[in-house]
Amino acid sequence: MSDVGVALTSQLIAKWLEDSGISGVTWVFDARGFDKAGNAPMAAMISFTGGPGLQLEDVLDVVTFQVRCRGPQEDDTGAALMFARRVDATICTATYHGPILIGDVKVIRTGRVGAAPAQFGPRDNAHRVQTSCNYLFEIGSGLT
Repeated sequence: MSDVGVALTSQLIAKWLEDSGISGVTWVFDARGFDKAGNAPMAAMISFTGGPGLQLEDVLDVVTFQVRCRGPQEDDTGAALMFARRVDATICTATYHGPILIGDVKVIRTGRVGAAPAQFGPRDNAHRVQTSCNYLFEIGSGLT
């Protein structure tokens, strides 16, 4: 049952994004969030957010997650938002030509939940911008 939703991890999604050309970022997989990234010029984290769950008579599982990006210190060039838009385009167009594999998980459809990436809250003490956007992956549930 390699398609079971719990097999999809933040690390697998980050690796898939890197393999898809998203580079120049420090991925954070720690509950302490961006504090763990220190002064990395660009940092991003992926957090699962639940989702609508089982669909199509339990054949599919729809999982949702949030991608947050943090730009460099004192950045007025919009680097965080530009990076977030690259991630957004990669995720939203991934299944245009059919299903993809992320690790051993077959992803049938990808999409955005809500609007495009946007600034998340005020700048931090180092004047870094954070962005946020939510996505969904439709995967095999492994239950049937």
